[in-house]
Amino acid sequence: MAEGRTFKRCSCRDSDGKELGQKCPKLRRADGGWSYRHGIWNYQIELPPSSDGKRRGPLRRGGFGTQDAAKDELGRVRDLLALADPREPATRTQIADLIKRTLTETDALPDAETVRRKIKTGQHLTQEITVEQWLNEFLHRKRKIEETTRRSYEGHIRLYLIPYLGRLRLDQLKVSDIALMFEQIEEFNDTIAERRTDPDPQVRESVKYRRPISIATMHRIRATLRHALNMAMRQDRLIDFNPAAVLEMPAHVRPKPLVWTEDRVHAWQQDFHTYRKAEKQRRGGRRLAHRAVDGRQP
Repeated sequence: MAEGRTFKRCSCRDSDGKELGQKCPKLRRADGGWSYRHGIWNYQIELPPSSDGKRRGPLRRGGFGTQDAAKDELGRVRDLLALADPREPATRTQIADLIKRTLTETDALPDAETVRRKIKTGQHLTQEITVEQWLNEFLHRKRKIEETTRRSYEGHIRLYLIPYLGRLRLDQLKVSDIALMFEQIEEFNDTIAERRTDPDPQVRESVKYRRPISIATMHRIRATLRHALNMAMRQDRLIDFNPAAVLEMPAHVRPKPLVWTEDRVHAWQQDFHTYRKAEKQRRGGRRLAHRAVDGRQP
């Protein structure tokens, strides 16, 4: 495996305006050692060929204030490449691809422990799993559950979890992402309440079949997500932390059951009698209206 090297370069230019780079005479002292004051430290290391077998250019990184800093990052690149079994060149290629992509996106190297875990569990290193992909996989695996539980999971995933969180990478899902989902659900609850009281009938019609999401339902949505993420963490080791498990939510207090005393039974009977009487009158009025439309005498 290529060990790589550290070197200095600068931005000085010659008389033609061409950058000197590593050829600047100021980079070296009279004894041949590196100048303490001139130039910036860099490193370079050869990477494995690409997946099509073609040789790729070396990895070069600069901007280090000291040689030790450049050597430190170079060593971490070597450690990442060494995670692959020598008998599995495809894994080394994936590690190289991951290094290049992560540096481009974040200007930092991939986390070695995360890469080691993915190699150990047979995951592809550059194909990231989204929350939507994992939730669908979660449903596929939950075969030995009651039908009512499956419908509950499917509803939570289809109506809330995928629309709000599905596009996010599973390993980058944060507590704040989940909290934002519930904030947006509460905002839509407010929208439903406002539209139901709007004087415009078309506005009221737009939320005719929409019900506000109760805090109890939000807790059940969170429970579904927590269960799915626990499976990703414990079975497949796709994540190290379950953000749904530590999310703080308003407490859900169940209504306290009341004892059916004689007074409460009597009040319920009166209310029920009043309801039945009003319903009977309403139905009678509807029959009279139908007869009038048909031209019959009431």
